[in-house]
Amino acid sequence: MSTHYKGPRGVEEWTQYLKDKDIPIMQASKLILMAMEGDGLETISAKDLVRVVVGDPFLAVGLLRNAEAHRSHRLEREPATPMATIMQTGLNGVLALVRNSQIADGNQRGLSECAFQSATASYLARRWGFTIADQALDEIAMAALLADIGELMLWNFEPDVPIAALVRLKFYPSLKSSQAQEIAAGVSFKNLSLSLANAWGLPPLISMLINGEDNVRAGIARIASNTARHLRRDPENPAVIADIGAVRKYLPGVNLATILAPLPVSDEFKEAIQLSLAASAE
Repeated sequence: MSTHYKGPRGVEEWTQYLKDKDIPIMQASKLILMAMEGDGLETISAKDLVRVVVGDPFLAVGLLRNAEAHRSHRLEREPATPMATIMQTGLNGVLALVRNSQIADGNQRGLSECAFQSATASYLARRWGFTIADQALDEIAMAALLADIGELMLWNFEPDVPIAALVRLKFYPSLKSSQAQEIAAGVSFKNLSLSLANAWGLPPLISMLINGEDNVRAGIARIASNTARHLRRDPENPAVIADIGAVRKYLPGVNLATILAPLPVSDEFKEAIQLSLAASAE
């Protein structure tokens, strides 16, 4: 357990404390990429690297920061997708980053669950964005992947804090997650993610999408993040019904079964969601 946690702090204090920490990567990412390197650089494609990055929010942040640091300001757009960061960093740069990165604290179950939640959010955002043929679906997916980076940083460096928030939720299930976080840390983890994104100099588009501003892309990213969080709390969480109802507003004309398809839930729960939404529409 951490010995630094002294109680709730404000967003500025947490940001100052975390922004200069060496960002780790997940153990699986390091093992996979080092194995790829061992097989020979000529066998590694950019798409192979993307598949790893979209499952590791830490690695995605590291690549974004590296890409921005080496970006030519003559470029029209900032790198805000996994592929763009990889192309900007280069294969050797990606592998060097991986080799020099520490491994995230694998003893923290909460960290692994939060990372999986982030990957789930990114997957949902990409699938939902694809249904409306959004050309920026990689950016939507990246924002959903990074929406919980503040919580992930706490799990790795100050695990007592997210543990305290989870304990609060367990004893007071009527609380919203953000309320429990503010009690435990003095800041919601989403606001911490936004503050860190700004402190790290991540592309403003990422912050806009994480913030869930009132447009289709941001809405999809926000709801995907919410859905993944609700599923982490309970695989048949009734809150998911409201999430699906909310995302349908951004996906006009898309069949409900198509929206439900990527959800990692049972067919029975998908049917219950359909019945509930149908009843509420009557």
